[in-house]
Amino acid sequence: YRFLVDAAGDGAVPPAILPGSKKLGDERSSAAPEAVAGEGFLMDGYRERKLLERYLEIVALRQGMTLNEVRLLMYLSQPYQAENRKELADFADMSRRSLSVNLQKLASKGLIKLDEVRETTGGKKRLRITLLSAAEPVLQDLASAQNDYDHARLADFSEEELIQYACLMEKIKGNIRRVLQ
Repeated sequence: YRFLVDAAGDGAVPPAILPGSKKLGDERSSAAPEAVAGEGFLMDGYRERKLLERYLEIVALRQGMTLNEVRLLMYLSQPYQAENRKELADFADMSRRSLSVNLQKLASKGLIKLDEVRETTGGKKRLRITLLSAAEPVLQDLASAQNDYDHARLADFSEEELIQYACLMEKIKGNIRRVLQ
């Protein structure tokens, strides 16, 4: 009994009898049924995010990581390289505090190498993140999760519909880029 009290001495783990408390490892991403059935572009974005989280959660459980760590690693694996923490937090849709915590967790697990380099001109700090070889199994699981996500979204599409969808998405991306530049 004393061991359990000492182990949970930080006060961050609520007793199991309190409402909303869960056994460690039982956390699950859930989707609000009203939002899943709802209409509109905000609901569309919500459903896509929840579907992706469902597949990322499988990776997180398999790799012994949190969903936020897996999401951040997914963002870091993209060709885009943020120049600083503020830009990366915006790209990854995380608060700067959450970003810093998750970067430190990934670095402590040996998945990334984190450097902040001062430029010689101007003295600005540049963020440099390197994915290490230990991240490869997670990246492979992420690629599989992305594939499963795409299969779920595009199920029952004919080859012609897939081609048409890809063409229309390219037009949409071009329109968005043009407006945001």
